[in-house]
Parts: sequence; structure tokens; C-alpha cells
Amino acid sequence: MQSLYYVIFLLGLCLIGCKDPTPPAPDTATAKYLKVGMDSVRADYRTMQLSSALDRARRLRTLVDRHQDSVANDARAEVYQYLAQLHFQHFVFVDSVDYYTRRAESLLTERSPDTLRARQLLCHAYNGWEDWTWIDMQLHTRLGRQLLVRAGHERSLLYGLLLTIEARAIKKHGDSFARDSGQGDAVWDLSSERYREAINLLAYLRSPWENYAREQHILLLARDRSNDPLIEKLVDTLRQNIQAGSPDFGFTDRVLAFWYRRSDRKDSSEYYYRRVLEHEPLFLAKRTSEARYVLGTSSTYRGEYHEALRYLIDDMVRRSCCPEGVIPESPDEFYQCDRRGSCIHFISGTAELLHQWYNSSDAPEHAELAFALALRSVEQYEQSFRGMNEQSVLNKNIVLGDRLIASALDVSERIGGRIKLPAEYHNAIFRTIELGKSILLTRELVEAVGVSLDEDRRGPAGRLRALEEDMQRIRETYSAKMDLSPYEAERFARLRKQRDALSQQLAVLASAAAQRATVDGSIPTLADARHQLTTNQALLEFAETDSTVYVLYADRDTSAVYLLPLPPLKDSVAVFTTTLADHQRVPAVEEYVRLSFSLYQSLLGPVSQLLAKRKELILSPSASLVGLPFAALIDARNSGPANAYHALPYLVRKHDIRYIDGWRAEQQYTRLRERRLSPRQAVVGAWTHPDLRGYLGITAEMVLKGTSPSGRHYQAEECTSTTFLADAADYDWLHLGVHASSSANRLLDNYLYLNTSDSLDGIAIGRQVLPARLVVLAACSTSRGVAQRWEGTYSLRRSFHRAGVPDVVASLYDVPAAATAGVIEAFYEHMFDGCAPAGALARAQRAFARGDKGDRWVWPGAWAGLVVG
Repeated sequence: MQSLYYVIFLLGLCLIGCKDPTPPAPDTATAKYLKVGMDSVRADYRTMQLSSALDRARRLRTLVDRHQDSVANDARAEVYQYLAQLHFQHFVFVDSVDYYTRRAESLLTERSPDTLRARQLLCHAYNGWEDWTWIDMQLHTRLGRQLLVRAGHERSLLYGLLLTIEARAIKKHGDSFARDSGQGDAVWDLSSERYREAINLLAYLRSPWENYAREQHILLLARDRSNDPLIEKLVDTLRQNIQAGSPDFGFTDRVLAFWYRRSDRKDSSEYYYRRVLEHEPLFLAKRTSEARYVLGTSSTYRGEYHEALRYLIDDMVRRSCCPEGVIPESPDEFYQCDRRGSCIHFISGTAELLHQWYNSSDAPEHAELAFALALRSVEQYEQSFRGMNEQSVLNKNIVLGDRLIASALDVSERIGGRIKLPAEYHNAIFRTIELGKSILLTRELVEAVGVSLDEDRRGPAGRLRALEEDMQRIRETYSAKMDLSPYEAERFARLRKQRDALSQQLAVLASAAAQRATVDGSIPTLADARHQLTTNQALLEFAETDSTVYVLYADRDTSAVYLLPLPPLKDSVAVFTTTLADHQRVPAVEEYVRLSFSLYQSLLGPVSQLLAKRKELILSPSASLVGLPFAALIDARNSGPANAYHALPYLVRKHDIRYIDGWRAEQQYTRLRERRLSPRQAVVGAWTHPDLRGYLGITAEMVLKGTSPSGRHYQAEECTSTTFLADAADYDWLHLGVHASSSANRLLDNYLYLNTSDSLDGIAIGRQVLPARLVVLAACSTSRGVAQRWEGTYSLRRSFHRAGVPDVVASLYDVPAAATAGVIEAFYEHMFDGCAPAGALARAQRAFARGDKGDRWVWPGAWAGLVVG
């Protein structure tokens, strides 16, 4: 009998170590084989024998998949978890990290062992690396460490790995944090503290993973030249560890290469990056990808374009972007090398390289391919977002999107304008601008269309938004203090699990509803957009890079593209808007004319003759222009005795003006407007702040009198956030005469104040699903907020758009309550006469500009701040 067990044991070892094993029958022996195999995987992983660990784990996956009915869920989950970890370290098949994390997740519950739950949180953190969700990664790792402390395993390798990936996430968080608020140093210090904890623990465990943590810590410190003496000591320790027999994945060479690069010692940096490539590890391969990028960039700088392209292609192939056996040379082969979202880095980089090569050699084949690949990278960009997590989208837009879209704009304008017909390169600019705008908003509006068509989905859709916004609140709390209670960390994990389950359920329903409505979130062509414009409309889209504003004009008959220098334009806009918002000082007419006409000439002068033929202007401003009231610009200098404010040729005198977030989003608004009722049939819900009933209460009564008798005015003690959240979905129009505040520094930190002690923030508004087709915000600065270069402005106006409302009247700056009431009343009068919102507002503003409402309000600061979009 003992001999029989010995044979079975040997067969088990063969199963783990031999090729193409035949799995045993599902009996008690399977558990023994699995135990032996997992012990081997753990041992290989602990000693960083990662190739062997992956090979063994893949074989075990075959075993547990074939005998899943007889293998315990916890044992199967651990196999999948190690596969997720190993694929993260492999850095090639990154989609597999998500795949195995999900498979393990389905097998775990809150009653699973704490160590297993902690490893699952490590997998979620690794998965977040590809999604750029730096805050979520920190929340996952914190909870994972708390679970290990509770289980008495705070001196384990798993704890050290959690500390290491948490430190990396904090560092990435600090990179973006520094741009927004200048507080990056404190965040980076916390990252350094976590690295030191990880290094001390891993050294205590005598684990070679210590070198991995040391490498990452040195890269963090290398950002600051004052750390050079410390870095020398840390590099020496790292080198000694490797000489003592630890696995060498090119750690020392990589940190020296990076350090010399930051110190502007290019020759030394290139030397060590070449040494990194000599290691060519199958795992932890990000360092070799970095080496090829740096060496390729240096080759480009020297004009060695063939070598630079070789580095790019080599990396593309090794990252498994291309089909098996394909080494791209022709455009068709390059197009095939986008098998994963992350591969657009290489497509975009190749376009940039060929662009520079063309500028150097004037070879048309390089220009053609650069132009084509730039468009390809833009088309594939949105696919790099595996989900629509707000944190992920904003992080990627700040870094990846900023670089990719700016490059595509540059290539499209410089090359497209020379080698293509105008229609082709105008289309390239249009599609690039559109892709750079409102990925989140367009997806949300597609969902809102689906919700409006399928009333049964309002419950689940509302729950999903509530879950997402609750998670966002926790992120905001953590980001503000860089700390979180154990209770909140546990709550975040539960919310994430609920969100993931509900997202999968709703994805099926949303797809079906969207198909019934032919809803499409894809990028249209410029020809499609021009065809949808009426003969009276002109579209102006603005996009900006660090130095340039790109302007695209389109109408039914033609299109144009022109560029403006950003810095002087940004300064002029700031001076102009500050002047309009200052109600204590009305400047002399001559001063106003100089400011206003100068801006008009810069922004619209190149297409002024085309604009003269169009009645309605549809504007999609870039980040630096979102606060500009275009209505107040003047299109000619007015001289002579009539040089007075009421006689100035404001843009709004000739044009109705509508603000949009982007053309894609506008198409979804158009579908939402299909349910628009005539004003006399509209059911209105009006909320008036007690302090504003003298001005805006009268306006609310006026609109209620002109619409359906089923409307209701919430005032005095009824004007609360509770009544709004409970009843807002019952109305066709919403009129809010309340106070408001907005922040240009904190995302979604915008509030409506319904009475002196009750407020409603943009988060709560955005997670509603509202059937209203018009919202009028008779409140201050409701169109102002954090302006992201590519994702638009996070204002209260946008919050209502996110809730599914297509038309929102809002303010760009604080407008006096009496002036707001007068403009809004005139707006409603024109709505009752059958005007669309943009036309109604334009007519109201013209009356004020002419002086029809008295000389007191003829100054444009009193009427131009209200916009519709």
C-alpha cells in the first residue's frame, strides 16, 4: 500500500513538472496533487523563480478547471490569484490579470480566509495598474494589510507585496496630485515611507522581492537631485544583494540608467539602458520597455531614425501587440499591432517618429504612414479604457490622452495639411478633438437614452450611479487625508463588489436599449457632422495643447482649421472675464471695445465671413475658454457718437449661441430632446431659496402660470434637497432659483443651496436619472468648475447633463439676482412663443443689450454670463 501511495505521489510531481500531463480522476488524490503543486508554486514565487511558477500555475489551472466540482473554491481561487499575480509581473498579457482576478473573485465570500481575501485585494491592486486607478489601488492594499494583521500574518511576503504596490500607487497618485495642488511632496513622502516598510520586512524575510522594492524606492527618490548621496548608498546595497545570489532582473542597471538620465548624464544613461536589454527578462519587463523607449528617443534626437524605429517595433512585438510572426513594416501590418488597449502607445509613438523623419527627409511615404497611424491611435484610444471608472478616465487623459491627442493634432495639422485634401485632414482634426472630449459624459448620456427608453431600468441604473458616487466620496475622503478607517475600507470593498455585479447586469440591458434607439457613442466623421447641421448653423470646436489652441469651423458647406498661440489668448480671456464679473466697476466703452474686439479677432476673425452667413453658433470650448461668454464679444470696432454699450455690435445680436460638451454628446442630447413637449404642456417643478423669493420667486410663479397647471412651486420650508431628490423626476422642466457655489480646484465640489442650512452637491445630482428636458439654474457660477483639458468642465451644468437633461441654462460667473431674474423672465417669454432654448436666451440678451430693460442692465456683465447648453 505504501508503494502505491509513493507511485501516486510521483505521478503528482510529474503532473506539476512535466509537459501535457493527464489530469487524474476527481478523487482524494486530486487534492494531494493540488497541495504539492501549490507548495511548489508558492516556493517558486517566494524565491522569484517566476517562469517556473507560471508554468506550474498554468498546469494547476488545467487541473482545477477539469475537476472544479471536486476542488474546493478556496483552492481554485488561490490558483487563479497566483496566475493574476504572475501575469502582472509578466507585463505582456495584461488582460489576463483582469481575467484571473475575476475568476478568483467569483469563488470568494466575506467568510473566506483573511489571507485569501488579502491576496485577492493584491490582485485587484495589480489590476488597477492597467486601469490607472491609483486611489482604488491604495484602498485595496490598505484593506488587504488590515486583514493580514487580523489574521496574524503581518510579517508575511504577502504583506510586503501589498506594501510595495501601495507605495507605487501612492507615487503615481502624487504625480497627478502635484499638478493639481502643489502637495505632491507630502504624498511622495508617504510613498517613500511605505517602500521603507516593505524593504525592512522583505529583508527580514530574506526574500529576493526586497530588491524589487528597493529598485522602486530608488526610482522614487531619483526625482530629486538632493537625494543623490542617499541613492548611491541604496544602489550599493542593491548591487550587494544581487552579488550575494538574488535573482537579477536588471534592477541595478535600470536604477543607474534612470538616475543618470535624470542627472542629464546621457552617455552613462544609455550605457546602462543597453545593459538592461542584455538581461531581457521574461518577467518584470517594464524596465526593458523603458530602455527601448529611452534609447529610441536618443536615436531620434541624433537623426538615427532607422534605429529608433527598430526599438519601437521590437518593443511592440515583445509586448505581444502584433499577431504571431508579424514584424510590422507596411501600414497594414502596423494596423494589426493593436491587439490590446495598451498597444496604442506604440502606434502613437510610431506616428510621432515618422512625422519627425518626414520633417527631416521630406519622404512622402513617411508622411502618409505617420498621418494614417496618428488617426489609428486616436480611433483605438477609447478602447484602452476597459471600464468607465471616472478615476481611470481622468488619470489616463491627464497623462496618456494628453500626449496622444496632442501628438495626433500636431501630426494631422502639419502633415495632413500638406499631403491631403482639406476635407481629409479637417476630418482628422475633428475626430481627434472629439475623441479627446467627454469620454465619460458620452457614455453616461448613451446610458441615459437607454434609461429613458426602458423605464424598468431606472431602479438598477439609479442604484449603480449611487454605488459609484458613494465610492467616489470614499476616494475623496481618502485623497484629502491620505488615510481611511478600517470600516470605510471594508465598505469600499463591498461597494466595489456590488458595483461590478450590477455593472455586468446593466451592460446587457443598456446594450439592448441602446440598440433599440440606434444609440451610438462612436466618433462620427466631419462629413456626418456637417450633414446634420442645418443651413443656419455653424459648429466651432476648440482643443488645446500646452502651447496651441486648435480651432475647427464647420458648416453645411465648408470647413476650416486654424491655430492660435495659447499663452497670450489665455491671458486675454482671463482679463476679459474678470472685467465682466466685476460688478463694482464698469469700464469705459473704449476699454471694453479694445478687449472684446481683440478676442473676437483672435478666436473668430479667420472665419468671420463664413460666420456672417449663419444664424446659430454651436460652440464646444476648450479648457481655457469654458468661462468665456462669447455672446459679449463684438465683431467690429464701433466708433463715433454712437460708441455706447447699447450700440455695440455684440455677437449675440446676429447669432443664437449654444454651448456643447462635444459633438458626440450633442447627438445624444438630440435623441433626448425627442421627448420635448410644447411649453404649455410642460409640467414644471420650481424650487426657490427663501432668501431669493423677492426676485426669483416671482419668476417661478411666472413660469408656472405659463405652463401645465400640474406644476408645483417648492418654497419656504418645502425648498429642500429632500423634496428635490424625491420629486425632480416627476417634471418636464426644472426651475431652480437658489444659491450656488463652485470650485475650480476640487472635482465635483459644486453645490446648490436650497435654503440656509440645506445643500445638494453635483455628485448627488449627477447620479439621478431625470426625464426633464430643460433645467434653468437661476443661480451663480453653475457652469463653472474644475476644467480638465480633454474631459471638459465638472460643473453643476454638467451634473444635470450626466443625469440625462439635454438643455441647461446656467451662469459662467456670479450675476446679480435682479439681472438674472430679468433675463430668465424674458427667456421664458420667448420659450412660450415657441423658441428653442438657445434662441430664447439670445432674444432675452438682445433686449438687455439694447437697453429695453433699462440702462442699469445694458452693461454686458449683467446679461452675457448666462449660457445655454
